[in-house]
Amino acid sequence: MKKVAIVLFTAIIVCFSVHSQESFSLAFGKISEAEATMTSYEADPEANALILYEVGKTSFVQNDERTSSFNAHMYKRSRIKIFNEEGLEYGNISIPYYTSGNQTEKIQDLKAITYNYENGNLVETALNLNQISEEMLTYHWKEKKFTMPNIKPGSIIELEYTIVSPFIIYIRDWKFQHYIPVLYSGFEIRLVPFFEYAYIVRGKNEFDEFTSTVLTEEQTFGNLTYKEVKYYMGMQHIPAFKDEKFITSPFDYMTRLTLQLSKVNYPNARGKEMMTTWPEMCNMFLKEEYFGKYINSAEKAAKNILPELNLDNKSPEEKIRIITEYVKQTYT
Repeated sequence: MKKVAIVLFTAIIVCFSVHSQESFSLAFGKISEAEATMTSYEADPEANALILYEVGKTSFVQNDERTSSFNAHMYKRSRIKIFNEEGLEYGNISIPYYTSGNQTEKIQDLKAITYNYENGNLVETALNLNQISEEMLTYHWKEKKFTMPNIKPGSIIELEYTIVSPFIIYIRDWKFQHYIPVLYSGFEIRLVPFFEYAYIVRGKNEFDEFTSTVLTEEQTFGNLTYKEVKYYMGMQHIPAFKDEKFITSPFDYMTRLTLQLSKVNYPNARGKEMMTTWPEMCNMFLKEEYFGKYINSAEKAAKNILPELNLDNKSPEEKIRIITEYVKQTYT
């Protein structure tokens, strides 16, 4: 694993070639006639939809309420072309966010627009923010959900938002690959010296674009000054992920960048290692109220259940079969 530190970002506005004479812009709202009139994707004619671009930025900004800490600002912007009825599912948007105790991630500056090419004109329909619903996924995870307005075959949808998070350990993976093809995907991070991350690139050994630059502008944190290191990673013409039989967790096989906080180096304090060993991690989970308490409860329940299964004098194989059948018949 390679080590990196943390993050801020600046937008990139570039154009990229889809066909020999056609350039698509990454600027929000800049829809070309070539995009509006596309009916299929030459490299994958069976694709139901196409991600024209997807760009992300993760920045770490000092918390106004607690000047000794940082918030992670995770920005995402994407544009998708819908080709047919099956592709309409990509207009159903879900944005998960994390919450713990009295702290929660916030989704800010959400903008979502559907574009339709009608009678030679591009017609825009913006999302009514009152149509956004909220749903609980797990104890710590919630999601914002909505369907893009006026979406139909031939539509282009465009979405941007920022997640502001006090949980710097939960930096989102950047997915370069999806179930539909991607023309362009780019992710930029700016690293500061107070945090170290381990990162893994899954599914591909190298990027089409990779740059690292030490920025000249000095930043301040308390009495310290520092310079950020900017990293940029980009990929073009990424094929759709084809789900194979027997793959139980497709996300693990998609091309993506994973970041994990490994060490915190705040000034005037000892560095704190965040990555740990398997036994230490197991012990940490067993102390977690909403995980360990269920494990302990299951162990207590087993003491009452097992005597009722008449396992005495049974071989190990028979015990396994009896317990397995009990679980299958009793639990969902």
